[in-house]
Amino acid sequence: MVGDGAGTRIDSHAHLWPEHWVHPQQRTDTPLRAGARDLIRCLDGSRVAHAVVSPAGAVPDNAQIVRAAASYPDRLSAVVRLDPTSVSFVPDARMWAGAGAIGIRVSDDLDLGEPRGRAAIDALADVCLELGLAVDWSFVIGSHHLVERVAVRAAGVRQVVDHVGWPGLDLRIGGGWLRDFQGVPSAALKLSGFYAMSREPWPYRDVWDLIEHALVALGPERTMWGSDWPLATEGELYSRQLGVLDSIPFIAGDLRDWILGRTAELFWFGPRGEPPMPATSRDNII
Repeated sequence: MVGDGAGTRIDSHAHLWPEHWVHPQQRTDTPLRAGARDLIRCLDGSRVAHAVVSPAGAVPDNAQIVRAAASYPDRLSAVVRLDPTSVSFVPDARMWAGAGAIGIRVSDDLDLGEPRGRAAIDALADVCLELGLAVDWSFVIGSHHLVERVAVRAAGVRQVVDHVGWPGLDLRIGGGWLRDFQGVPSAALKLSGFYAMSREPWPYRDVWDLIEHALVALGPERTMWGSDWPLATEGELYSRQLGVLDSIPFIAGDLRDWILGRTAELFWFGPRGEPPMPATSRDNII
């Protein structure tokens, strides 16, 4: 466990990348400060206890991520980006787990079609079960069958999906995805990436309906906040990304505590081998 229980804030989605590198999705060509010390200064300024960090998709530097987590074990945990279709996937996963990684991030730019994809996802499920690692999915709507396959293969493996599955602002798509997702109790959603989905300035009011749908479908025990630092801070301060939740009228009290820390603490750092939470009761939502 990290932090000190109730009120502990955990950022479940942050990145690190090399100095002077410019992410292809940046709005400008000015390099962002994206090192471990830069992130920790942001955490300190917003009273966030811990962050789960992974490499940016365009720069899969797992070594930087694992070194940072080893240097600041009380503040950072590492999720490495691996390709489960690679012939070296299993030994690579074992190596990074031995170095301290807590999860494997899988990107949607991989060829996970049948039959090659089936074998790759089975290998992912098996090695994560063996090593006690979580699966961090970075994919768009339509790939939920991957979550279901891992859950059938290895029910004890935790899974989390970035940015509410990237449904954009179309609740018809988001609603269908959330219904499919309800039946996998070992999986959670990150409430993250609002700045990228929204067509409005902070606090991104056009995304609030999607957030509400996610909370109604899954409850707070299966939703966790993530900043998407440092990309999210290109236009707003880190504290403003955290402050989005303060602006939403239906998120308060115990519900806010779950989203900002309790879910992430149970999911990333709780006992392995069983779902982090029992089937969610949604009576306390809205």
